Amino acid sequence: MDVYESEKELFFQDKSNDVIVDDVFRRLSACHNVLFTGHQAFLTTDALENIAETTLGNVEDFAAQKRSANFID
Repeated sequence: MDVYESEKELFFQDKSNDVIVDDVFRRLSACHNVLFTGHQAFLTTDALENIAETTLGNVEDFAAQKRSANFID
């Protein structure tokens, strides 16, 4: 499994002393061949370059008073 949809509620804070009530997470964590890690896909060189290029394009559009292709109504 690549991504666990409910990871936000379970990760990025110390849950060492908490009882996890998420049944799917508990079943997965009982499997010997499952390893949980924080989602890091955005930290790749390609992803960071894409983020930077998109951001710069948005700033350029804004400065030119053009509607960005990424504008959300």
